[in-house]
Amino acid sequence: MKKIFYFAAAAMLTLASCSNDTDLAKFDAAQAAKDLGTAINFSTYNGNRVNTRAGATGSINTEILKKSDYGFGVYAYYTEADKWADAGESATPNWMYNQKVTYNDTEGEWTYAPLKYWPNDNTDADNAGAKGTTSSYVSFFAYAPFVGDETTGELTNAGETGIVEISKNTDTGNPTVKYVLDPTGKNVVDLLWGTAETAKYTTVAGASQEGDTIRDGETAIGKAKVNIDLTKPVVTDKVLLVFKHALAKIGGSGAETTNTDPETGKTTVTYEKTGSGFQVQLDIDKDGDITGGDLDAATKVTIKTIKIENNNGGGADNTDYTGDGNINEDDRIYNTGVLDLATGIWTLDTSEGNSTNISHVITSDASEDEDTENSSATLNKDLAEPSSVSAFSDLPTGVTTSAQNVYQDETQPLIFLPGTKPAFSVTVTYIVRTEDAHLDKGYTEVEQTITQNVSFQEAIELGKKYNLIMHFGLTSVKFTATVEDWDDGSSTGDDDDDDDDDDDDDDDDSDDDNKTDVYVPINVVGA
Repeated sequence: MKKIFYFAAAAMLTLASCSNDTDLAKFDAAQAAKDLGTAINFSTYNGNRVNTRAGATGSINTEILKKSDYGFGVYAYYTEADKWADAGESATPNWMYNQKVTYNDTEGEWTYAPLKYWPNDNTDADNAGAKGTTSSYVSFFAYAPFVGDETTGELTNAGETGIVEISKNTDTGNPTVKYVLDPTGKNVVDLLWGTAETAKYTTVAGASQEGDTIRDGETAIGKAKVNIDLTKPVVTDKVLLVFKHALAKIGGSGAETTNTDPETGKTTVTYEKTGSGFQVQLDIDKDGDITGGDLDAATKVTIKTIKIENNNGGGADNTDYTGDGNINEDDRIYNTGVLDLATGIWTLDTSEGNSTNISHVITSDASEDEDTENSSATLNKDLAEPSSVSAFSDLPTGVTTSAQNVYQDETQPLIFLPGTKPAFSVTVTYIVRTEDAHLDKGYTEVEQTITQNVSFQEAIELGKKYNLIMHFGLTSVKFTATVEDWDDGSSTGDDDDDDDDDDDDDDDDSDDDNKTDVYVPINVVGA
């Protein structure tokens, strides 16, 4: 999906979706089997990519998930000989309820308590070759980060991680998590959904699969496979949870690289400043083309502040962000939804009071005090306007003809609930300077602010990152000069020849023969 938005002939946005539904990096864990049976063990997996993870403050990657105050929560349902498709609607989490599973650094394992064991009445042979006579099924569902009381599983500290409600241990059917976004974008926490690595999803008769979406006719009944209808494995097997990102984000940074110092064990994460994400790029003298041109080395463009805002929260009808002439729900952003842990499908709460204002401010050292106080993220230092400039050489590289990410790091990308159609305005304040020794300061300096409304025509999807590219158009100033003949001073316009006509009218020579067009390019911002 791709759209182009123009910034009053000066800049524009390109909007595209990235289909990566990045999971978490792989690491193994196992509980030793006990004499009385085979213990239920967990491991987690993420493919090999962590470059498009969602979230902001507290954003989750492998290392963070392993922290003691994170971990993940598990719901497990024992349905005896009935599979989930038949028993799921009436089943309760009778095997595990919001069970916290944490990583033990000493043992290098994922652990939990009390330890649970697979039902022995199973058709799969165990290590000793014993077989059960009937089938016994257990289905597992998971989310992260864990919230709740570690002893009872009941929800505690609601809202600190965005999770405000979880289904109860007496609730029947698919377990759920209710999530509310922080409208400031300052405290948004990544929400992960545990899925299965292999084809273990049981569908109703006639269901089909399109990519990661499982459908029954036209109805989506699942966004990925999950760990349902599992039977007793061999002792060394574990329940493998593939965590996918349950939210959607706009922008963010480029590729992420994780490095661990072998001596200190300290892990650092760096982010590419080019590649996909929320980016800026210069467009030089291309007459409407969205990219290209060459930037004169004497000109630099730095960014002071970027603001992403929607002011229609709470149902206030005041801005038509979609530009369709109507102010309605398509112009609002909904912040509350319920995630089904069995299907990955979100149900939005569009009732009054659940649409929200957003104000996502990306600041530089030169941003206004008010913007700095409300800052959600920091501008890439290569692009950001410095706190002071005494000479042209003080400036950073600035915006170039290659796309660069606007974020300094990945702490605060812009997060939305899947199923919403985000609509907002983007306001950019930037400064264009051209070095010129003729001038007292040694350069020109023009500060400008431009605003563009952006809206999605289709609902955004779980686990996807949507790329935003702003193109700043710079057009050189061109002059047209005309040269006229010298006035010889002999003609005053009087009638010296008594023909009743002014003498000036008797001159048949045209000045047009003496005009010359001169084009002098000077790099400044176009009109």
